[in-house]
Amino acid sequence: MPLDKKNTELEVARKFLDLYNRQFNTHFKVLSSSDHPDVECVDECTEAHLSLEIRLVEDLPGWMEHVLAGKPRRVSLHTATTAAEWTHDVVPLLRHALKDKLLSNYGPHTALVMKDVTPLLSPSDWEFFKVHYTSDLLSGKEHNYGAGIWVICTDPSPWPNTNVLFCLCEPGSSGR
Repeated sequence: MPLDKKNTELEVARKFLDLYNRQFNTHFKVLSSSDHPDVECVDECTEAHLSLEIRLVEDLPGWMEHVLAGKPRRVSLHTATTAAEWTHDVVPLLRHALKDKLLSNYGPHTALVMKDVTPLLSPSDWEFFKVHYTSDLLSGKEHNYGAGIWVICTDPSPWPNTNVLFCLCEPGSSGR
């Protein structure tokens, strides 16, 4: 079944706003869907505006093609299996996804929301990625998304697992 881009973006935006509102005691709701950025939101109490640019992220090469189009799972050049290797398979996918979105500058009221499509990466994995692999990508581009760069990822500690927000770049920060 083909992926409906707009519906997927709205679904990710709603998941993000649910987590964000709980964490920051805000009341943002989806106002409308657009193209650049993808979703416009408003806080029902303060009328503050927030725009969201959405990016689906795969941490296994070819995972989305496999699930959506039924294509065979890719074999890693580094493991010779369908299992991915962190440094050579996963990190380049994550860096590419972030680098691609950092080409745009949406300003102070836009957040980049990345949603991991496989529930494999936990907040500690994203923290490791942030510390070891993002400083060069974010350098000089921290303000392209003034409302922060966020990842919806999986906290594997409770059962069932839950979605959590991980902040890759703080709102209005210098990236660190």
